[in-house]
Amino acid sequence: EFRLSHGVSEKVQVGALVDYRIKSNHQSLAISARWRPDKHTVVKGKVDSDAIFSASFRQRLSKFLQLTFCAEVDGKEMGAEGHKFGIGLEFE
Repeated sequence: EFRLSHGVSEKVQVGALVDYRIKSNHQSLAISARWRPDKHTVVKGKVDSDAIFSASFRQRLSKFLQLTFCAEVDGKEMGAEGHKFGIGLEFE
């Protein structure tokens, strides 16, 4: 497993993960990014070699409350069931 991350700027980070399993002869690659447009918002995205697309949006609404929207979509099976969507509300 090989991981690489890079801070492009104060607001943007990108990363990659390369994985090779000798026993199962399985290779995978994932590329991700994180964008922080302001101190209350974080947007993340990831795509992997199995065509799984993931995204999340997190917004701090107050000192004690945070809202998250997320999704995971199988790009190879767009018409199939199994895509995941979620909403989270976190109280601190």
